[in-house]
Amino acid sequence: MSRSEYFEFVNIAKLILAVAIVAMHSALVPGDSLLMTLICRLGVPFFFVASGFFLQKKCADGNCDTAVKGYYKRLLLPYAVFSAVWIAQMLIDGAMGGLGVKESVISLIQHILFYPRGALWYIWASILGVLMLYPFMRKNQLIDALPLGIALFMVGLLANNYYFVANGSGWLKPVVDAYLRVFLVSNNAPFVGFVFLLIGMLLNEYYDNLIRTVRIIPAIFALLVSIGLLVLEAAFIRSKAVSVGDGAFYLSQLFYVPAVFFLTTRIHCPHISENIIRVSKNLSTGIYFLHVPTLWIIHRSAAYLLPHLSVLNRAAPLFDHPSVCFVCCMFLCVTICLLAYRHPKSFICRILK
Repeated sequence: MSRSEYFEFVNIAKLILAVAIVAMHSALVPGDSLLMTLICRLGVPFFFVASGFFLQKKCADGNCDTAVKGYYKRLLLPYAVFSAVWIAQMLIDGAMGGLGVKESVISLIQHILFYPRGALWYIWASILGVLMLYPFMRKNQLIDALPLGIALFMVGLLANNYYFVANGSGWLKPVVDAYLRVFLVSNNAPFVGFVFLLIGMLLNEYYDNLIRTVRIIPAIFALLVSIGLLVLEAAFIRSKAVSVGDGAFYLSQLFYVPAVFFLTTRIHCPHISENIIRVSKNLSTGIYFLHVPTLWIIHRSAAYLLPHLSVLNRAAPLFDHPSVCFVCCMFLCVTICLLAYRHPKSFICRILK
């Protein structure tokens, strides 16, 4: 069996996690549930790890500079397109919310530089994360970057789920608060993208050794241990009730995410056709990129458009229900993607796959 055949289920897993992210942003999944902690919050770190894994595979199979240029070329187009969409959303929301021009401009600049909305923050963190990792990639010294990546992730947790540590410190809290006022969140390249991209690259670099030395049963046991650690950590964090940001990141994800990813690379699916694998891969990207602007359209239509249409005004409240919102969003995203994939050379297809 060739090495590439092991990676079929990674694309299936990415699609499942993209759907889970839509469910999370549709408020379909309770914020304190195990499903949220173990599945919905797994999505973006998993995407980072997968991205790093396959980028490093291209570097190992060819030229690192060429692989990185191709990676940037792949990301910059959807980043530019969805940035324009997101900026339009922010301007409309600012106008509808009565936000002043000065406040709107400051908020827009902050988000553009530090925390673009929707899938854009993932793209931006990937672009900057690879830029930070590039010197280590060129020198083939990725393992040397691991202590730095872990340290940065732990610092980032202070502005996320571990804010209670800063909150209990007389000198650290003002520092973290000042950081958040300027940079908004710690969900960005230095603190999140760097370490998870690096983990993916290291998994690829040592993959052949791992599959020779780590059998399936020990790998499953390691996954179960990491799940236990994550569940305990999440319960501990909830007991503190002093998180900031989106509360998406946990220290034990450094073990849980690579354990899940490694097992997905070992699942072989010979009964699933190549076409389904390819569509799953494309849909995971398209759904993730489209779902936030689609949800925005659904919510704004329900709030401002449908109430003024005599035929549909009674249906407007339905679109605030999480189940309805989720189904409508998934239907629209999948429909748009499948129509785009019928025309492989079209512009919209290039940004949704």
